[in-house]
This record gives sequence, structure tokens and C-alpha cells, in this order.
Amino acid sequence: RRKKPLFVTFSEPETLPSQPRLNLTNKNFNAKNIDMRLTQLAPSVLVCIAFMSAAMQALWNDDDGSDSYLKDSRWWSLHRLAYRDRDWNVREAQYHFSRRQWSQFSPKKCSFDPELIRAALQGVNMALRECERQMATERWNCSRIAANYQYGQPNIFGRLLWRGIPETAFTLAIISAGVTASIAAECKRSLTCCPCHLTQVDNSGAPQNAITRPGCDHNIKFAKGFAKRLLDKTEKGRDVRYISLLHNYNTGRRAVAKTMKKRCLCHGTSGSCTYRTCWKEVASFQKIGQLLKMQYTKAVKVMQGSPVKIFKTIRPSLGDSGRRRRRRILNLVKVEEHSNRLTRPRRSDLVYYENVSSDFFCERQTYWSVLGTRQRICDAHGGNCSHICCGRPYRTEYYKHVDEKCNCRFIWCCEVKCEVCITDKHRKVCS
Repeated sequence: RRKKPLFVTFSEPETLPSQPRLNLTNKNFNAKNIDMRLTQLAPSVLVCIAFMSAAMQALWNDDDGSDSYLKDSRWWSLHRLAYRDRDWNVREAQYHFSRRQWSQFSPKKCSFDPELIRAALQGVNMALRECERQMATERWNCSRIAANYQYGQPNIFGRLLWRGIPETAFTLAIISAGVTASIAAECKRSLTCCPCHLTQVDNSGAPQNAITRPGCDHNIKFAKGFAKRLLDKTEKGRDVRYISLLHNYNTGRRAVAKTMKKRCLCHGTSGSCTYRTCWKEVASFQKIGQLLKMQYTKAVKVMQGSPVKIFKTIRPSLGDSGRRRRRRILNLVKVEEHSNRLTRPRRSDLVYYENVSSDFFCERQTYWSVLGTRQRICDAHGGNCSHICCGRPYRTEYYKHVDEKCNCRFIWCCEVKCEVCITDKHRKVCS
């Protein structure tokens, strides 16, 4: 039930001249159903309240307006902290998370584990490197900027993530996949909050507790749930942008689950495989990135099926327990040019809702955080220079490559000596 708005009134002595009634409403307070109506305020009080409001908005922004879209992704900029050799204070990273995100690490939810936070940051770092590898032959090469919260650039990709284009869909999906894969792999270390799932032996005739395998499974169920709470639950909205965001996040998590591979360990005397224990583990992230890149090339344009509903309930289906259950899906439909049929995108599809010109990434656009393709290195033998350079000419640059270990040879006894080789190489650069 909605709470009644709280009215707070401040009054000054009668000697002050009466001032008109003011209604200073902060967006953050609107989200909490608090309406502050202030009357007859002294200027110093107004300045103090404005300063406190700005500070709260900068640190814990939970606004549901369009300006707050993906502001909760500012913690991505902490990905470099994940590989610090020395111990780092978890509280240093607190204000890069929103309140709802930080609540996922609270002790009540058994998630306040520095290693769990570190694993999430490692997942972002892994996703960024794979994004650069997969998009190296595209006009947008997953370039990042320095996050600047003051000027409306709350994440490492800037305002580009505000656009509903295929590149944004791929970025959101691979970030979600990176967090999921990293958390799932971290579960094999038997974290307190991540239960260890030991798969039963493959041979039904073997005793169930005969072998205790070191480590444990990659707990994909826990990882998907954690990534969903950390990414999905912190965004708010009811438009096609928000629904597409949830869909692409889910596509990234599904890619991790789909590419999981089975590994088995044989047991028996004299090397015989009398019975074996099997478990599933996360595949290499390069394989996950290749799957998402393939989905990127086949991205589906969508629109919102209903201007009000976010989810749509479809007919009952038979669940794992044999009971009939209703399933909710995101309310999106495909946009097809030569068809009037309304079909839903598959859960494995990457979706977008906005078209941009083919030369959108060719020139530098500071507002959209696009660096352009000038001075980009391309591969002339692969035939992508004309594509990356947007039809502009490209030049050949010569440089010297230093190989510190070449012509290595073994010297008796127990020593390896190498030479330092300098070779001349060339590369193609867009003008």
C-alpha cells in the first residue's frame, strides 16, 4: 500500500518578510513517495538543502528518469581493482554501487564476501578484453572512455550505451556473461555463499560417496541468480529500452549456460575406468564471446508489444516437477518489414530498437563517446581496411619490432641463452 506523503514545513520568526510558498521536489525523494513542501525558508537553509540533495544524488542515484539510464553501471570502472596483488578495502568501492546493488553484498544475504566482489569485477575485466577481441574488425572496437559522473558519463562507455543499437546489445550481453562466468568459476573454491554442487558418479552401480573429487562444480544456477540481482534488479523503467536491456542481459547469461562443457574423471584399479565422476564447467570465455558475436551479426530489431506491460504471461507449460505453471516473458515483438505477423524474439537473440546511419562510427562524436575510425589499425590482407576506414584512404606505417628472446639455444649445462632481435614490420592505418 502506498505511503502517505510526508509534509515537512519550516517557519522563520515573524520579523522576516513572508515569502511565496515553494515546492522543491527532489527526484530521489519522488521515488520514495516523499514530497517536501517548504515555506518561508531563509536563503541559507535553501542553499544547505540544495547541497545535501546534490550530494545524495551523486552518491546514491536511484532516479527512474531517462537521465539515470545505466547509471548503476558505474561500478564497471572498478574492473582494474580485481587484479590488485595486495588486499584492498571493499568499502572503497561502495559508492560506485547504487544502494540496491550494494544490498546484494549485505551479510543478511550471505553475499558480503570480498572474493565474491572481486570475482564480479574480474568478470567485467574479462568481458571488456573479449569485447575488444571480438569487435577488432568492426568500426566500433569496444573503445572505452574515462567515466565522468559530473558531465553525465557514468560508465566506461559513456552515452553510447543510451542508444538502442546492436553494438549496445552486444556490450550488455557480454558484460552479463562475464559476471556470470566469473562467479560460476569462483564457486569451485567453495565460497561460503556459493554452495558446492558435486555431480553423482556416472555409473549407477558405484557407491555414491566412494570418491570425493577435489574442488566442486561451476555453480551456474547461483551465478545466474547473482548476476541477475546485480544487473537486472537495479534498473528501472517501463519502455522498450528497459525491456531490451533485460533481454540482452539474459541472453548473456544464457550463453554461459549453453556453452558449459562436461568433464569426467575415471576411477578404478590399474587405470581402468570402472566408474567415473562427471561435472560441468564453464567453457573458455573466448567461446562464449564467439557465440555472442554470432548473435550480434543476426541481431533482431524489436518494439514493445504493449505500451504499459513489461512482462507478458503465456499459456501454462509443464515444468520440471510435472506441474503446470505459467511462464512470464518480456513483452517484445519483432519488427519485420514485409510481414504483418507479430512474433517474439528468441531468448538467445540479441535485440535492438534503433537504427543509425552506416557511418555513425566513422567520425568522432564527443557527445556519444564515439572515437571514430581515424588512426585505426586495419588488416589489408583480410580486406577489412575499406570497411573500417569508411572508404577513406589508408597508409602504411613502418616500425621496428623488438623480440627480446629469439635464436635461443641450450648451453651445457643448464643454461639457455637468447638473442635480442629487431625486425622491420609494417601496418595499415586509416587516414
